[in-house]
Amino acid sequence: MRKFLLTTAAVAAAITTVFVIFGLSGCSKNSARRSASKALDTSSVISDSLSVTYGTLADRRDGNIYRTVKMPDGRTWMAENLKYKTKSRAPKRRKPDKDDHHHLLEMLSENPKAGMSQCFKGDEPDCGKYGRLYGWNAAAEACPVGWRLPTKREWDILGQAVGGTREYNQHISMTFWYGAGTKLKARSGWKDCEGRLGNGTDDYGFSARPGPGGGYGAWWAAPTKGSLPYGLDVRCGDDFMAGEYYYDDTHVEVFGPSLTPMGPGLAVRCIKDESEEEALQRKQLRMEEERRRLEKLSVYFTDSRDARKYRAVEIGGKTWMAENLNYQPQAGNSWCYNDSASYCDKYGRLYDWETALAVCPAGWRLPSRLDWDGLGQAVGGERRFYEDYYDLSYLGARWYGAGKALKAKTGWEETEQTAVGTDDYGFSALPGVSRYKPPKESGFRFFYDGDIGFWWTATEFDSGGAYYQYVGGTGNNVHESGVPKTDGYSVRCVQNESMEQEQAREIKEQRKKEEERIRLEKLSAHFTDPRDGRKYRVVKIGGNTWTAENLNYRSNNSWCYDNDTSNCGKYGRLYAWEAAKTVCPAGWHLPSVKEWDDLTGAAGGKKKSGPARQIGVIEHYWDGAGKKLKARSGWSAYKGNSGDGTDDYGFSALPGGQGCRKYNSDSKTYYIDKFYYASNLGFWWTATNQEFRKPEVYAYGRRMYYGNDHVGENDDAHYDALSVRCVQNSP
Repeated sequence: MRKFLLTTAAVAAAITTVFVIFGLSGCSKNSARRSASKALDTSSVISDSLSVTYGTLADRRDGNIYRTVKMPDGRTWMAENLKYKTKSRAPKRRKPDKDDHHHLLEMLSENPKAGMSQCFKGDEPDCGKYGRLYGWNAAAEACPVGWRLPTKREWDILGQAVGGTREYNQHISMTFWYGAGTKLKARSGWKDCEGRLGNGTDDYGFSARPGPGGGYGAWWAAPTKGSLPYGLDVRCGDDFMAGEYYYDDTHVEVFGPSLTPMGPGLAVRCIKDESEEEALQRKQLRMEEERRRLEKLSVYFTDSRDARKYRAVEIGGKTWMAENLNYQPQAGNSWCYNDSASYCDKYGRLYDWETALAVCPAGWRLPSRLDWDGLGQAVGGERRFYEDYYDLSYLGARWYGAGKALKAKTGWEETEQTAVGTDDYGFSALPGVSRYKPPKESGFRFFYDGDIGFWWTATEFDSGGAYYQYVGGTGNNVHESGVPKTDGYSVRCVQNESMEQEQAREIKEQRKKEEERIRLEKLSAHFTDPRDGRKYRVVKIGGNTWTAENLNYRSNNSWCYDNDTSNCGKYGRLYAWEAAKTVCPAGWHLPSVKEWDDLTGAAGGKKKSGPARQIGVIEHYWDGAGKKLKARSGWSAYKGNSGDGTDDYGFSALPGGQGCRKYNSDSKTYYIDKFYYASNLGFWWTATNQEFRKPEVYAYGRRMYYGNDHVGENDDAHYDALSVRCVQNSP
């Protein structure tokens, strides 16, 4: 199982690296009984170096003294692995229950090693250094009085409290807290592996240490009725903490000694028991801290129509409601979830699209799709496109990571898969509800209490539908899709700009455009295409004269992105390869691979080799050239960073995306079916066939990506549609 995880993680990392370096081509589809002994918890002290609250725990059973630490969530943990030697005994047989896993629980109870603890390979000095390893029954009863084995939920809270990003991988039934591993690992004792530093930053004094060998540490979580035992681990080469089910207490041994030196059993970290009063006080303290945090981020306004008060926050230059609208209009259609007013108080009202358009209070409006795009970008989301699961003909967008930053810290249903929000900007997105008519059903129903949040946009999808945005409890992203206007979803309003704000913004934008126009004029000459009278800027770079705009001459086998003529005006046309070879005007031609190489070299690009692909072809990229060739505006932001370039030479490359082919079996011809990646990537044809991969089908292209500074090499099928830049013929 762990071997599979390693392979999966490595592959995922490789895929991410390829995407970041090269971009993607959309067309290539590519818990516990207490001991009778007593323990003491001494008064806490403050560590100046780490600014965390330390204490000590004296275990009177064997005299061992442990360092303890209060973590950011207010709970007190042992900051060392437990060393108490449990008595070896036959494990207690558990009664089978109705749970699907009862046969496994019964098997575990009968395992002789379940009640054992031992040192690694029986070496007592190792116990003093690393703590003991426990079978899962032994672990459940090993902690001193007043302390206990932490539950999986408490490990979950720990991962979140130290800033880990929680993600659940349903394919391998594992939870990851990305970033938590580095902050929990000790500053020494870990070996370096996989080319990365093994030691952590130990920001909170937890000081997680590996077992002998320095590469791996794993700890039990308290088993609960009807569930399998659960373990958490941290590895030398990873920044995450991972959790997975253990089917027997020798599971680590099942992994194999090549993967972990810990042998049978896992380590134990104990957590301090709390009285109900202590738990309540801690919860109230956290709630008060959160209230004060939100107060600092927020402003308030009152809806004059019903005197309801709302919190609002400013994000990305716009002021957004930080609660769902709960106004009942006299006209239009609106509902409370399950027709219960208590749900309106909790989630706000649901509106159909026509009502949502008009329901915001005076001075506020329903945000457009672009407003939501700006929100996703402002909170550091990474924008990618995807095909809607329910409508494969629809291409939508997803803001990766934005959901985590926007989701409220509480209020989402807590499940195995839940991904907790950080609410960095006070937007406090809650898992609202929805009302829609399922396929093949005659009436509307309510759905998704506590699971997903849905919000209308003001942008139409088609005559019967509109775009909406949604955030899932199990994910960290913001998604969009097109749905019928008769559905019922939540509303967040955005404040209108004042006339002064609007005028100031327009003046600033115009001034910026004029300054850029003057700069480009100094770098450029001009050329007029005699076929349609269209005028183009041209620039000389590396000995060749290039068109400094994408070609926009209408020919056969050419398209506007999304079949929208306004995109032709913005990005130029997209051409199939055969058309691209002949579409440049007289005296100009489609550039070869060599001419593109000369361009990227002249722009200071350093040629590097990318990973070998399945077909065995090494892709290349020119590091740094993309930054100097990309336009200064027009590119989406990537993870909060601008995707724009410096445009040093006036080449002004724009992210025009691409069109992807589909085969018509009736006519036995290809046609452009979908368009991908506008605002994120730009693709341009070369005149050179791909010599390794069916040259009769594929030709080389070049691409630039909003997430890096490269010019990448790709090959695309002749029937795909890419942008064209022309090069002037030699005299």
